[in-house]
Amino acid sequence: MSVALYDLRCPSYQYVKRMTWAEFLIRLHGFRRGQENDMMMLRELSWIVYTAPHNDPKKIKKTKDTFWPIKKAVSSSRRENMIEAFKKAQEKYLEEKRLKDGS
Repeated sequence: MSVALYDLRCPSYQYVKRMTWAEFLIRLHGFRRGQENDMMMLRELSWIVYTAPHNDPKKIKKTKDTFWPIKKAVSSSRRENMIEAFKKAQEKYLEEKRLKDGS
């Protein structure tokens, strides 16, 4: 509840209670994207300060990723597991729908 009211900036408690799960996920995605952008901006600023001319160039890391790694990619095994779980859920839904419809 506090995440929705404070971090996601929902206007009121009643709004949060009426909010659908899809709307919550959309707001959460936007919040995480904003956090990631803030982290990237902080890394850029830190990199500029780190590569200032008064530092010894022999001791400076060569790239921003070695200086401050920000993991963005999803591992291939995790992606495969997500796809497999989605396919199973889809098959289960279609089977339940067939049974419900009587076909």
